Amino acid sequence: MTPEEELERVMRDVPRGALALAALSVGLLLVGWFLVYLLVFLPRGMVS
Repeated sequence: MTPEEELERVMRDVPRGALALAALSVGLLLVGWFLVYLLVFLPRGMVS
């Protein structure tokens, strides 16, 4: 396999992994925010 073919293979796989990592990070952030909302903000009730 030539270096150009190897580079082409790597550049085909890397963006897919970066997208998966970004999606996982955003998903964990949203889950954490909803847990804080449900366990901290809702039990305190309305602000009046």
